[in-house]
Amino acid sequence: MKTIYFHIGTPKTGTTALQVFLAKNEDALEKQGVRYLPIGPRRNRQSPKMDQGNAQPLARSLLPAGTPYNLRQNQKALMAEFKSALDNCGEQIPIISGEAFCELPLETLKSLVQNMNAAGFEPKILVWVREHAAYLESRYNQFVKKRMETDDFETFVKKMCADHPYLAYGRFADQLAEMVGSENVLVRAFGERDTCEEFADIVGLDMSELEKPQKGINVSLSPAKTEILRALNNLGRPQSFANALMQNEKILSQLEPSQASTFVSPGIREKLDNLYSEDLQHLSEKWFDGKPILPQKTKPYVKQAEVLDQLDPLELIQFLGGILVRNEERLTTIERTLAAVAARLKKP
Repeated sequence: MKTIYFHIGTPKTGTTALQVFLAKNEDALEKQGVRYLPIGPRRNRQSPKMDQGNAQPLARSLLPAGTPYNLRQNQKALMAEFKSALDNCGEQIPIISGEAFCELPLETLKSLVQNMNAAGFEPKILVWVREHAAYLESRYNQFVKKRMETDDFETFVKKMCADHPYLAYGRFADQLAEMVGSENVLVRAFGERDTCEEFADIVGLDMSELEKPQKGINVSLSPAKTEILRALNNLGRPQSFANALMQNEKILSQLEPSQASTFVSPGIREKLDNLYSEDLQHLSEKWFDGKPILPQKTKPYVKQAEVLDQLDPLELIQFLGGILVRNEERLTTIERTLAAVAARLKKP
């Protein structure tokens, strides 16, 4: 059978950078015998949607009913599109990427693998894993930015650990191996190397012929700004508000380093150790030749309930001022567009 590279996340492990890298280099990849399948947001190569995986809509269509962002109504069409793309990839080695695959029920994932086998492809599953505390805080930051979270961080951690079995990385890797064989499961530790370069080595790509994405595609908020945005989530703020903030944060991140502090309390660290320490030991022994992996990084702990009391006035000015500037730019663009349209309509 032919090989298909099947990247399933996990989230917050350089996934966005990797997907932008693959989308930007579609033509160059094909010259090296590899095809980032033109499905989902990549069905039209001119689409600006480079920062989501080509197979993310397919993965979301396979999520259980009731999952907040499932696309089950599109499942039939997306599966047909995927099968057609496999049939038409010729001698090219296909790549699909979607971080929601790691959230699928195991039986659903197994069924998808069987569909690939039936089409003549043997998947090599690529999965990156990240130190739990850093992963959870980064995911919390993401959910707050996207208006998906109003709970405090400790409550969020409890929900994530209960609802996401893949966080037991060792057991999850074993379950993947039962589907495709251990030789076809490639587990990598996030942060040890650049994700794009590591992916290129796995697939056998010549990086000198490829364009790497700029750093800072995803920008994290400081604890204080995260807390402000979480409070605003309760007011039903529009997503454009957060988009303006993140544009401003990208600019500020180039001018000054972000403050290194964390919502991860000693109690949360102890809980994560109790949940996952044995599993991480197994992961190390089976998948990393016994080497130490996923070291904890220590940052000053800040109590979430007190973070706004410690807010630097300059940080608040930057926060609000940046949003005003970004929204003013947006309004100016809209006004110019409307003026141009009006001018055209006036022409005889």
